[in-house]
Amino acid sequence: MSSRKNVQMNKTLYYDNKINHHLSPHRGVIPEFEEHMPPGCIMAYAASTSPTGWLICNGAAVSRYDYWSLFAVIGTQFGAGDGVNTFNVPDYRGAFLRGTGSNGVYVGPDLNESQAHATQTHTHLATSTVTDNGHTHNMSDAYWSSALAGNQGLLGAGSGEDYDNGIVARTVTSTASTTGITVATTVADSTTSVNANETRPYNFGINWIIKI
Repeated sequence: MSSRKNVQMNKTLYYDNKINHHLSPHRGVIPEFEEHMPPGCIMAYAASTSPTGWLICNGAAVSRYDYWSLFAVIGTQFGAGDGVNTFNVPDYRGAFLRGTGSNGVYVGPDLNESQAHATQTHTHLATSTVTDNGHTHNMSDAYWSSALAGNQGLLGAGSGEDYDNGIVARTVTSTASTTGITVATTVADSTTSVNANETRPYNFGINWIIKI
């Protein structure tokens, strides 16, 4: 076996032994990892019960004495429990966590406060235009005219032209005209719920846990 392979094998054995050394006496909890996470740290967790050293963020009232290190950090910000012996952990069920403070137009909640669900104001605009292309009216009437007498008069509706006895019937077409009316329709701001009472992105369910 080459010296390079020996070196690689020794490295593998070294790290395997180191991991087993850390895990075996501590029931799966690595001390260095735990020691560097202060009380009050939040993590996403994919199991239904909390691991050693953590509590699920479900708003439960827990002992101020058993979890004194966490109580020293968050106090009664999330509830005073019975006011004497217990306090409440955060209740993050159904919640996304967001950075506090503001960044330009994006404004997060105050520290350890919540924001209600919201939809940004926006406009749904629909415009339709109706244009009048113009139209004409046909009007038919007959009148009599006498060149000798210099008289004329309206007789009533007729068709064609008949110059006998000085009577003329003709059809007159009016000049095309438009009304100049334009119809515009605008739909006001509106939102429609799609089988839900909140606005949300695609998501998965996890447990938020807090370090004690």
